[in-house]
Amino acid sequence: MTRHQTLFVTPGVLNHCQKHQAFWVLDLIWSYQPHCRQDAMLRQIQFWVLAVRPDKTATIRCDRDSGDTAITQEIEFTDHPSGEYRFRWEGGVVMLPEER
Repeated sequence: MTRHQTLFVTPGVLNHCQKHQAFWVLDLIWSYQPHCRQDAMLRQIQFWVLAVRPDKTATIRCDRDSGDTAITQEIEFTDHPSGEYRFRWEGGVVMLPEER
């Protein structure tokens, strides 16, 4: 496990961020943690989804365990490859869904 800010990241997340130069995703997740601590349903588990469109714009959202969205942020530009990428935050650790 590797530390980024006050988050720990699994090898899969570290590899993803290195491969796509996407440490900004971790910075963004980290920046929302004060807000998440105020929401009882986000204190233990958060589901983050990065959706990158072909026009290089993106949306990142944080979903609660109940499936509803707590946070949404539009990204005006990213050079991250198009697609949908999922991350799970649990107890201060960011992981890929398959690393559970």
